[in-house]
Amino acid sequence: MRAWKKKCVMLAALLCTVGAGIGSVNVLAAKNGKADFSDFIGSSEDMAGGTVAPELTYEKEGDTLRLSFDTNGYQERYYTATAFKNVKLNLKESAGISFWVCNNQAAPVRMNFALFDPEGRTVDVGAGFFVKLCGETTSYAKVEYGCFELPGGFEGEVQIPFDVLAFQDTGGGVGEIAQVWGYGVICVAEQGETYDVTFSNLAFLTAEETVSAKEPCELIIEGDERAFRPKVGESDTPYHAMLYNMLGESSPAEAVFSLNDEYEQASVSGNGVLTVGSRFQGETIEIKAETADGLTAVREIAVYDSWTNSVSTDNGFDASLADPTEIPPIVKWADDMRSPHTLWLIRGVFAAGGIIFLAYYLAVRRENRGGR
Repeated sequence: MRAWKKKCVMLAALLCTVGAGIGSVNVLAAKNGKADFSDFIGSSEDMAGGTVAPELTYEKEGDTLRLSFDTNGYQERYYTATAFKNVKLNLKESAGISFWVCNNQAAPVRMNFALFDPEGRTVDVGAGFFVKLCGETTSYAKVEYGCFELPGGFEGEVQIPFDVLAFQDTGGGVGEIAQVWGYGVICVAEQGETYDVTFSNLAFLTAEETVSAKEPCELIIEGDERAFRPKVGESDTPYHAMLYNMLGESSPAEAVFSLNDEYEQASVSGNGVLTVGSRFQGETIEIKAETADGLTAVREIAVYDSWTNSVSTDNGFDASLADPTEIPPIVKWADDMRSPHTLWLIRGVFAAGGIIFLAYYLAVRRENRGGR
C-alpha cells in the first residue's frame, strides 16, 4: 500500500509538470483552425522527466488519430505520453467536449483530456470528477491521480462537460471557457505496459448537447468495511447508499439492499442492515444496493471475530474463551445424580431411614418407661 501511494503521488506530480509545460510552451504559436485530430504533435522522450514519445498515425478520412507506445524495459515508475494541437478556438457557445475513443487492447488504460487557455494554463478533468463513457452500455469513470480509466476493449464516446474541468496547477474549477489556444490528450502507463488507443470525431458541444454534470452517475454503498461474527447469537451492521453526480457531490439514495449471493447464517434487510450469525463460515459477504432507476452498487464486506472471542498466544495457540455449550462437564459421574429418578430414590431412602429411626426411638423409650 505504501508503494502504491508513492507511485500515485509521483504520477500526480508528473502530470502537473508535463501538462503545465505543454500549455506554457506551445500556446503562443496557436492559429485559428477547426476542432479535429489533425496536426497533433507528440511529446518528446525525456526519461528523466518520465515522458515518452508516442507513435502518432493520423488518417484524414474519418479524422482518426492512433496513439501508441510501450514502456517495456524502462525502469519502474509511471510514464506520460502526450499529443496536442495548437489551434485557436472560440468556445463562447460551447459547454462541453465529446470524442470517440477505442482502446485497442484488453487491458484498461489511463488518460485525461486537456485544454490550454490564452494565459498558458492547462485545464483538464479535475480530481474526483467523472466523465461519461457511452459504449455498449453507459458508465462513468472517475478521475483519480490525474487520470480516468478506459476499460479494456472499450469503444464509444467520451463526454466531458466544462463543469468538471479544473486548472491543473491549482485544482480550481474552470466553469465557462471563452477561448482556447490548444487541446490534447495525456496518456499514462506504468513500466512494462503497452498503450494503443484510437481517437476520432472530436466535437465541442452546446449546452443543449452537453450532459449535465448534476446527473447522478454512481451509486456507492457506505458503512463499515467489516462485519462482526459473534461467538453467540447474531450481530447487526448498518449500511446505506449514496448517489454521486459528475462533480463528486453526494446525496442519500433510496435503494433496496440484497445479498449478491446465497449465504448460510447471513442476511441483509431491504434498508441495509447486515445480520451475521455465530455459525457463519465465510470470510467475506457481498451486499448489493439498487435504485428504482436501475443504478446498482456491490460491495464486499470482510467478516471478523472480536478479539474477545479470538485471542492467540505468541506461538499462535488459540487462547480464546470457548462458548459455554462447547465445554464438557468436569465431573461426569455426577451427571446421573442430577436425574429426577435418582433424586426421588435418594429422598425415599432418607424418608425410610427417618421412619426406622423414629420407630426405634419410640420402642426404646417405651421399654425404659416400663422398667421404672
